[in-house]
Amino acid sequence: MSDVIWETFNGLFVTLHKQGRRVEELETRLCELERRLAERDAETNSALRLISERQARTTAYVSELRYKMGLTEVDEVAEQFDAEEFAKAVCQH
Repeated sequence: MSDVIWETFNGLFVTLHKQGRRVEELETRLCELERRLAERDAETNSALRLISERQARTTAYVSELRYKMGLTEVDEVAEQFDAEEFAKAVCQH
């Protein structure tokens, strides 16, 4: 009878030890995924900031063109330029 109890206790101990290692592995993996997510968030925020800056520069450039030409509507600017030339001019600034 004591052998059965010992085998049961030993089996429980081994199972508990394996599960503990697995929990540690999962915690390590979770930390790694959280770190990678934080890196992606930082990259996304950086990209959004660059896009916003680019949009601001483009808006300022278009406003400058409109002012220089005495125009009040973007459609009028587009009529003055070939669409491809206008896109190139905006992208250069």
